Amino acid sequence: MRALDDPDPNIVRAAVKVLAQYKDDTAIPALAGKYATIGEPVLTALAGYGPASKEKVVDAYKPLLSGGEVPIRVNLIGRLVQIDPANAGAALASLVADGDPVVRATAIAFIGELKYEPAADAIAERLRDDPDVAAPALIHIGPAAEAAAAAKLVDSEPKVRLVALSVLKEVATIKTLPAIQTVAKDPNFDVALAAREIWRKLVPGALPPISEALLDLTGEKDFQIRALKALKDLPVDEHQPIVSRRLYQIIDQATEAPLPTLACDALITWADKSTRDKMIDLLKPDADDAKRVHAIRLAVEFKDGRAVRPLCECLAQGRDLLNVMDALEDFGTVCETYLMRLVATGDTSVQSNAFKLLRDIGTRRCYMVLSPLVNNKNTDPETKKRAKETIIAINRRLNTAAANAHKAPPLPKPLPLPTTPAAAQP
Repeated sequence: MRALDDPDPNIVRAAVKVLAQYKDDTAIPALAGKYATIGEPVLTALAGYGPASKEKVVDAYKPLLSGGEVPIRVNLIGRLVQIDPANAGAALASLVADGDPVVRATAIAFIGELKYEPAADAIAERLRDDPDVAAPALIHIGPAAEAAAAAKLVDSEPKVRLVALSVLKEVATIKTLPAIQTVAKDPNFDVALAAREIWRKLVPGALPPISEALLDLTGEKDFQIRALKALKDLPVDEHQPIVSRRLYQIIDQATEAPLPTLACDALITWADKSTRDKMIDLLKPDADDAKRVHAIRLAVEFKDGRAVRPLCECLAQGRDLLNVMDALEDFGTVCETYLMRLVATGDTSVQSNAFKLLRDIGTRRCYMVLSPLVNNKNTDPETKKRAKETIIAINRRLNTAAANAHKAPPLPKPLPLPTTPAAAQP
C-alpha cells in the first residue's frame, strides 16, 4: 500500500496488481484513489473482490463516478459495466438523479440492461423528466419494476401516467389490475384508453364493447362522443333500459354539440318504451325547440302516431315550423284530419301551411273541408284561391299515382339468337 504512492508508475502498477491478489478490504479505498493515475487496472483490481466486499467496492466506485468531466464519467460508466457488472448496478444507482443529463441517461440505460431491481423506484421518479430512457429501463428490469411504475398512476401529470402505463403494458401482472381498472376511468382520454388496453391484456375478454360504452357515458365530452358512436352500431341487449335512460338525459340536459345529435342517433337503436313516452312530451309547443328537433327525428323514425297531434299543435302555434312541417309530411295521410281542422279554423298563416301539406299528403277526403271554402261566397279570395289550388294539386297527384300504378311494365329485351359454330355451317 505504501508502494501505491511511489513516484514510479511501474511500481504503482505492480502494487495494484499484488493488492488485487491479496483482496484485502483495507486496500479498497487506496486502490480507488489511484484510478486517476493508473486507470483501468484499478477497476480490474476492484472487480476481483468477492461478494463479502461488495458494499466497500461500491462505495469506492461512487467518488470515481461523481467527479470529473462528462466524457470521462460516461466512459467510466461503460468500462465499469463491462469489467464489474456484478457491482455496477449498485454503483450506478447514485447517478439516476445526477445533474448532468448525459451522465444520468447513460447510467439509467445501463441499469436497465443490468436489470438492477433495487433502482426501479429511483428510475420511476425520472419518468417525468427522462421518459425516453427511464421507461425502457423499467421494462428491461421487468416485473420487479411493476410496483414502481404503478405508483406513478396517481401522478398529477397525464403524460407521466401515460408513460407509466407504457411500462405496465409490458411488465404488469394481475396484482396491478385494481390500479389499472381505476385508471381506466381517468379523465384524460389517452390515459384511460391505454389503461383499458392493459386491462384486456391481463384479463382476456374483459370490458366488452357495451361495458366500455357505459363506462364512457359517465366521462367527459370526448368519452361520451366515443360511447355514442359505438352504441349506434351495437346490438340491443339487457342493458337497454340503462342505455336508453342515459341517452335521453344527454338530449334533455346536454347543450354542447354534437352530444345531443349523437345521442339521438344511438336512441334510434336503443330507445325503450319509457324513453319514447318522454320524447313525445318534448314535441309539445311549450317544449324547448332544440330538444324538439331530436324528438321529431325519433318520432318519424319510429312512425309513432302519437306525435301527430303535438306536431299539429306546434304548427298551429307557429313553433319550429320547418322541422314540424317536414315531420308531418313524413307521417303522410295520418295527419289529414288535424290539417283539415287547421284549414277550417286556423288563421291565414296557419291555413297557408296546412294547404301546403295537404297538397303533398291529402286525399280526396279533405274535399269535405276544401270544397265549402271554394264555394262559400263569404270565403276571402286568397283562401278560396288556395283551397282551389289544393284540390287541383291533390287531384293531379292522385291521378298521376293511379296512372303509374296501372302502367304496363316494359317489354323484356329479346334474347340473343344462338350462334352456330363455323364448322357446323353448311
